[in-house]
Amino acid sequence: MPVVQTVHEAPWRHGAQENAGLTHRLWARLGRSRAALVVTPSAAVAADLGGHDKLRVIPWGVESAFTPEPSERDSALRTAVPDLPEGPFVLCLGGTRRKKRLDRLLAGTAASTHPLPVVCTGPRTPEAEALAAAHPHLFLAGVLEEPMIPALLRAAMCSAILSTSEGFGLPALEALATGTPVIVARDSVQAETAAGFGIEVDPDDPASVAAGIESALQDPAQDVRRAGGLAHAKNMTWDRTAERLVAAWCSLLV
Repeated sequence: MPVVQTVHEAPWRHGAQENAGLTHRLWARLGRSRAALVVTPSAAVAADLGGHDKLRVIPWGVESAFTPEPSERDSALRTAVPDLPEGPFVLCLGGTRRKKRLDRLLAGTAASTHPLPVVCTGPRTPEAEALAAAHPHLFLAGVLEEPMIPALLRAAMCSAILSTSEGFGLPALEALATGTPVIVARDSVQAETAAGFGIEVDPDDPASVAAGIESALQDPAQDVRRAGGLAHAKNMTWDRTAERLVAAWCSLLV
């Protein structure tokens, strides 16, 4: 049977250390020699892999729970996250992982004319605890059950993904599907995933990040961006992903 290689991301191309070991690098580089096809979830990763003729880009989808309509989980959110700020806040999903560059988001919120709390999910690592000690506006929510994530996104004023190494940027699509503004790193995979409906910033420039937050908070064009993001996310289903995968596999059997 033909072999299909799937490569999620190439973090070593973006200075990230997570999943960037020699084994992963060799597998990504040499696996194509045995594979009939190489599947990636984004055009950016395909470019990282050299854009060879075996590549097929098949984007991922978003779960049906990510919608603008509240569910019973919304009323249980403050029980699940007791320290959730009462007012508007910026959400950083999985932000305790070093590659998520939480420090860049904190620098941006500190530079904003309307400083907002930052709620970050993920394991309470020593590095995250140190950031929380240095930045009183950071709230560490810990690891939440997956069904609570759509409710948390709906409660957020905006979501931010400032990492430079991603394979697809699923949190960006999840934010769009809930109608929540999403701030993404310019020229990143998550900007590709957001398809122009994210607020693109320079993650290394606190003023740019602060401007992105201000845009999410009060830009009159946000309603148009939100409507476009909802329509885009509605088309990005897992059924669509599955259909494209099956079509790619079947093409090898012709």
